[in-house]
Amino acid sequence: MDQDPVALGTMVTRAAKNALSTRYTLLPYLYTLFYHAKTNGDTVSRPLFFEYPADKHTYERTVAETQFMWGSAFMVAPVTQPNITKIKAYLPEGVWYPFSHNKVGKPIASTGEYMEFEAPVDEVNTFLRGGNVVPRLPVRQTTTAMRTEKFTLMVVPDVKGEARGQLYWDDGDSIGTIESGNYTLVTFDVKNATLVTNPQHNEYAGGVTTDTIHVLGVNKKPTTVSIDGQMATNVTYSQDPQWLSVYGLTIDLGKSKHTVEWK
Repeated sequence: MDQDPVALGTMVTRAAKNALSTRYTLLPYLYTLFYHAKTNGDTVSRPLFFEYPADKHTYERTVAETQFMWGSAFMVAPVTQPNITKIKAYLPEGVWYPFSHNKVGKPIASTGEYMEFEAPVDEVNTFLRGGNVVPRLPVRQTTTAMRTEKFTLMVVPDVKGEARGQLYWDDGDSIGTIESGNYTLVTFDVKNATLVTNPQHNEYAGGVTTDTIHVLGVNKKPTTVSIDGQMATNVTYSQDPQWLSVYGLTIDLGKSKHTVEWK
C-alpha cells in the first residue's frame, strides 16, 4: 500500500501533522543550530551527555539510546517500542517544560531523576529546557510563506532567572551566505528580569522582526514592562501557567540593540 501519511489513516495523519508542525515552528532555532554546525563544528542532534557531561545518568544505555537533545534547548524522548502508552524519561537537573507546536506545559523542576509521562500516539514527548531563548515562526503551508511572518521569542529562564540564545537568518535559498556575509546574527541574553537583544552581524536585506515575546516562569505579575525605556502597552499575564506576553511589537532585531524589562 501507499506509504504517505494520508494513505495510512487519520491517526497517522494527525501524528505526522503534529510532529511536522513542531519542527516547522522551530525552523529558526534549527537553522541557527546548523549555522553553528557550519562555523564551529557543533552538533544539531546530540546525546544528553554532551550537555550534561558530569551527570552519570546521561551515560546510561537506556538514556543514550532513547533520548536526545536538539541543541541545548530541547530534549526529545520518543516511543521506541510497540504498544507503549507511557514512557519513563530521564530529566537532568533543572527546569523543563513539556512542549509542542501549539502548547507549552507547566514547568517541571527536576533534581536529576526519571519521570513517567503519557505517550499518546499523536505526540512525541519533547521538553523545553530552562536557560534558553528560542526564536519561533508561525507554521504556514511553505517555508517561503513563513518568511513573511514575524518572529516570536520564547524566553525560558533557568532557576537563576537567566537565559541565552541566538538567531541566525538569511534568505534561505542562496549558497555561501556565511562566506559572503549576507546574513543576520542576533544574540539574546536574559538576566535580572531583563532581555537584551544584540545584533552581531546584520547584512540580511529581508530584516529580522519580532512582534511577540513570551517570558515563561514569571511567578508574579509585573508592575511595569518596558521596551527600550518606554512602557509597553500590549501586555498580558497568566498565573497558570506563569506566562508574561508582550505583543503587537515591530522590533527589527538586526538593526540595533534592544532591552525588554519586567519589574
